[in-house]
Amino acid sequence: DLKIEGTEGQVDAAFAAARHDLLIVLACDMPHVTPALLGLLLARTDGYDIVVPRSQSGYHPLCAVYRGHTCQPIVTAHLAAGHLAVRALFPLLKVREVGEADLATAGDPRYLLANVNTPADHAALTTSEATSAGDRPIADKTHKL
Repeated sequence: DLKIEGTEGQVDAAFAAARHDLLIVLACDMPHVTPALLGLLLARTDGYDIVVPRSQSGYHPLCAVYRGHTCQPIVTAHLAAGHLAVRALFPLLKVREVGEADLATAGDPRYLLANVNTPADHAALTTSEATSAGDRPIADKTHKL
C-alpha cells in the first residue's frame, strides 16, 4: 500500500511507478514548464540526487529531477516518521540548485515556474511580457486550459 499524503507521499508514489532511475517530478499546476527547462535540469544530474530550480520565490521541488535509488529509501523513511515536506530531504542528499541565471537560458523563470491555479492566473501569465522565448509550454502541446 502506498501512503500518498503530502508532497513526499506523492513523490514516493511516483518512485514506485517509475521505470527509470531519474524521475522528473512536475506539479500539475505548472503548465508553462518547457522541454528546454526539463532538459536543463536533466543535463545537471550527474553526481547529484536531486536537481531543483531555485528562483526568487525559493525552491521548486515539484519541478525537479530525483534519482530514485538514492532518494526513494529516504523518502520512504521520512514518510514512516510522519515527515511530508520534500525540502526536508535536501540536507540528507546531494542537491544541485539551478539558479535564475541558468534557468533564464530556458526562458523567464517567473513564467516557467509559475503556479497556475485559476483561469485568471493563466490569462495573466499568457498576456504578460514574462513569456518563454523559443519553446512552447508542455501544456500547450497536450491540452488547453
